[in-house]
Amino acid sequence: MNARYLLDTSAASYAITKKSLAFDHHLAKVPMAEIGVSTVTEAELRYGLARRPSPALQTTIDTFLLAVTVFPWDSEAAHHYGDLRAGLERLGQLLGSMDMMIAGPCSFAGTDSHIKRCGVQTDQASEGRRLDEVMVG
Repeated sequence: MNARYLLDTSAASYAITKKSLAFDHHLAKVPMAEIGVSTVTEAELRYGLARRPSPALQTTIDTFLLAVTVFPWDSEAAHHYGDLRAGLERLGQLLGSMDMMIAGPCSFAGTDSHIKRCGVQTDQASEGRRLDEVMVG
């Protein structure tokens, strides 16, 4: 598990649907082995599919999930979520709960985790910056 980039739901959606040329251009430079998603992102993708069933989209999502690393949201991720949320509160900044849960498998401020010092790719540039501030410590 050597993912360097953990995609949030919006970024994964862009990767799957290819609706953002700028995002596709950036993503094309990154080996698929360096891309991951949290099981929280997988759940959100499957929720979207359940709302609007499409066999073609289901195949595309399943293929995407097979190509990337899917990281569990386990007790260790919950621990990192707590550290991230507390760190952002100390900075006077918060993210959406789902984005903080998605970041749970990442390593922050020298802690050990499934993903070593990854960057969470969101569709909100300011949110990504705030995550980097906490991650770098």
